[in-house]
Amino acid sequence: MKPNFIDVKKNNKVALRNFTEPNDKHDVIKTLLVRMLRRKHKDNTMVPIYTEYDPLKPNEDYPDVWMRVKDDIYVYEIQSDMNKRWIQRIQEQYEEVNLIIINMNKISNNIDKMREQLEDFIY
Repeated sequence: MKPNFIDVKKNNKVALRNFTEPNDKHDVIKTLLVRMLRRKHKDNTMVPIYTEYDPLKPNEDYPDVWMRVKDDIYVYEIQSDMNKRWIQRIQEQYEEVNLIIINMNKISNNIDKMREQLEDFIY
């Protein structure tokens, strides 16, 4: 697959993978993050945004959010249970892109506060 290929069926779609109640906050953060990124980068074709999908490795990699801005790729991972081993593994996995890790434990449950906190992660 070419890096500049846009999968129109997956672009801007928020995929949900785990439907258990403890994952509700994760999905709210992911949805809000995609909405905020799209507001900043309005052009769907110039800046594709995918969730649970990596167009460069479509059957190998499932980042929470994947976005390409010009020649830069940003991968967002939203996680609550982070340890040194997980951080090292995820940094190695995404060493060729801009990795942004969002610690769910530091994000408010209040939607207005959550939006304010997520502003720090918008590129």
